[in-house]
Amino acid sequence: MKTVSSKFQSLLKICLDFIKYCNPSKSEEDTYIRKCYRLD
Repeated sequence: MKTVSSKFQSLLKICLDFIKYCNPSKSEEDTYIRKCYRLD
């Protein structure tokens, strides 16, 4: 995992929390994680 700013880490955590809340399939989760990293 690449080093990111604390601000971006906070955004990523929000994104991951949202993913857990929605409980998507594993493939969808991977896609959302990639989208989050592209925001950087």
